[in-house]
Amino acid sequence: ASQNGNVFFDKGAPFTFRASFSDAPVFDDFASHIVGTSLTLGGASFKVLKASQVGENDMSRRVDFEDLALIPPFPEVSVDFILPTGFKSNDRQMIFPVPELFFGSLAIRWQKGTRAKEPFDKTLFSRVLVESYSLSTAAVRLKNDQVFRGCVGNVRYSFKELPEAERISLSRLVSIAPFCGVGYKVAQGMGLVKIQL
Repeated sequence: ASQNGNVFFDKGAPFTFRASFSDAPVFDDFASHIVGTSLTLGGASFKVLKASQVGENDMSRRVDFEDLALIPPFPEVSVDFILPTGFKSNDRQMIFPVPELFFGSLAIRWQKGTRAKEPFDKTLFSRVLVESYSLSTAAVRLKNDQVFRGCVGNVRYSFKELPEAERISLSRLVSIAPFCGVGYKVAQGMGLVKIQL
């Protein structure tokens, strides 16, 4: 159940979470140590019963940047912001996922993941249109009682009027979003998104 941005579980209810790693050996070591242990989240205790192997289900998918580089271009994408997603621009917290912030965040992650020497042309992001959106604001309290704000909901980005080469670049960026998260504080639980083509 969810109330005022907080999630409540009934005692004994199953709970699934996903951890992202850059290579499989790290996951194997993590999985072997975490199964059977207890975690405390927000004061509630959870026992880890199972760690899914890579490729076992949709939440344990494995992806390589080389595979993502081969995806065909698509004209638009619908992004579901599942967990609060926020951005930092000029030392300010930004809530609305304008294309420059959304795609700019992914470009940084793509460049680090592929070790690309040539950065993305950021002027491309300003030519992406926000076709529709339905968002609400959510606040997240992280360590040291710091409050960060973000958005939850849906945004449809359109780049169908752009040349194919630019649509390919944008499609590649969007494809990594479910795996690496978007915006700031992703390691602390923000920025989880789901992509719908």
